[in-house]
Amino acid sequence: MIPKRTRVKEVHAPKNETVSISVTKTNNLTKERTELKNEVKRIPRMTGADEQNPGYVTAGLSITKNLGDFESLRILCSISVPSIANKDEILKTYHEISAWAEGLIKEEMTEQGFPEESSDDSKAS
Repeated sequence: MIPKRTRVKEVHAPKNETVSISVTKTNNLTKERTELKNEVKRIPRMTGADEQNPGYVTAGLSITKNLGDFESLRILCSISVPSIANKDEILKTYHEISAWAEGLIKEEMTEQGFPEESSDDSKAS
């Protein structure tokens, strides 16, 4: 289940199959940002999309956690995959990768020291 106040939205995609995860720590008083992680990985093709001219579906999810002392941590996940160009297949692919992005966000939250049950009080966008 997606944490409260979290939106999964469709965004424009690069023309390849990728999963990207970035983690940024921000001092909200000084506006200083520290990039803790920025990974982009190519992934295997999920569908039987047309090799010549596939349509791409992207789902992105982010969550921002208040760390106290005017600091916050933002975790962003974006997944882009090709899809067969019909409405049902696009929606199916979108829902699959949205669930995948949610799982990756939860894994990263755990890696950053936030237990799963704490995600309900987060502010996400």
